[in-house]
Amino acid sequence: MGGDGHTASLFPNNKDNLNDKHSCFLLKNHFDDFQRFTLSFKTLLSSQKIVFIATGENKNLALRKIFSKNKDYNNLPAQKLFLEHPNVELFCDSKAFLNINI
Repeated sequence: MGGDGHTASLFPNNKDNLNDKHSCFLLKNHFDDFQRFTLSFKTLLSSQKIVFIATGENKNLALRKIFSKNKDYNNLPAQKLFLEHPNVELFCDSKAFLNINI
């Protein structure tokens, strides 16, 4: 998971994230000069388990937002997986998890 709440090349504020017509697709972010290959939310949500790794204090704000009561899938793509998948595991260090209450 990135510090901006992205996961699996699904970045915030990218309308292509909602592409569920295919199990995988190519997308291009406005800040990249290349295309990325990713899985759709539908495909990711069909997996048996989702594992996130978040280390460093640059991930703390995104994790606090993800675990807040405000759903914001457009700005926090990883939040959709955390909240909608029944089997999510998070590995993080103390800096990433500072002041987070679940």
